[in-house]
Amino acid sequence: MFLAHKYKLIAAGIILYIVLLIANLPAAQVIHRLPLPANLYLTGISGTLWQGSVQTVIFQGIPLKNINWDMRLLSLLLGDASIDIQAGDKRDTDNIALEAQVSLSLLSQQLTLQNSDLQLPAALVMSQLRLPLPVQASGRFTLALQTLQFNIQERQCQAAEGEGYWLNATVVDRGNLIDFGQYHATIGCVEQNLQFAVKPDNLLNLDAVATLQNTGKFKVTARFKPSPTLPNSVHNAAQMFGRKDSQGFISVSM
Repeated sequence: MFLAHKYKLIAAGIILYIVLLIANLPAAQVIHRLPLPANLYLTGISGTLWQGSVQTVIFQGIPLKNINWDMRLLSLLLGDASIDIQAGDKRDTDNIALEAQVSLSLLSQQLTLQNSDLQLPAALVMSQLRLPLPVQASGRFTLALQTLQFNIQERQCQAAEGEGYWLNATVVDRGNLIDFGQYHATIGCVEQNLQFAVKPDNLLNLDAVATLQNTGKFKVTARFKPSPTLPNSVHNAAQMFGRKDSQGFISVSM
């Protein structure tokens, strides 16, 4: 009887030790052992796997600063990884800012985002587009996702609801700022692809659809017709994108 009780105490002690070891597992030791992409760089990793931070993440030359996460250990026992993520600073308009509630089902490979907010400097976004002439844009793109369900294994968007904005849109032309107003887009799933649809009620009459394909690449189709209230320099630059149709619209595909 004494030996049985002793073995139970030893087993309980071992289990407690393992739990404490896992709970205090340094994030740096785990992350540095992961097969990360060659163009992904991380600096300043601190904290534990469950609650930690990374000073800077650079992916394909795009930086994301001051990333903090908080993973719920209990969710793993239920087969899910639930993480709250914060990155950047909303007050810093020159850098990316992110707030997201992420859940990953370990069995179904279902990724779910809820109440997530992403803010991107317009200049950074424009620099990633293949445009026929350089565009110096300012302001911020904001993506507000109520929900997004994405199957990682199949690379399929299953459900999405949200909105996107380009607020205080301005472009620099010969040292002068041109006010382009505001732009609004809806976010959803179309044919299992994540899609952003820009509504044409803006100064460019921009009617655009951007689709994130299962290859990880964006496809953009759009047409626009600058408002007569915009400066002549805008109308002249618009001709670089192609010819006008019978209605005065210029079509673009990227």
